[in-house]
Amino acid sequence: MRVVLDTNVLLAALMAPRGRPHQVFQAFLKDRFTLITSVQQLEELSRVTRYPGVRERIQPVQAGNMINAIRA
Repeated sequence: MRVVLDTNVLLAALMAPRGRPHQVFQAFLKDRFTLITSVQQLEELSRVTRYPGVRERIQPVQAGNMINAIRA
């Protein structure tokens, strides 16, 4: 199964490790589905995670790990 996740869902996965978006992302990491994305989405995710308000809730290493996992 192929799935497209909105950037906000990916951000929510990082912000709430007990929430549904996090569970969905974990399913992707366990190869339960193929995540469909684009260079533009990964750039957006990288850019948004650098915003001061977002950075207070998401550590750069977490965002980097997510982006690297998606790229892989």
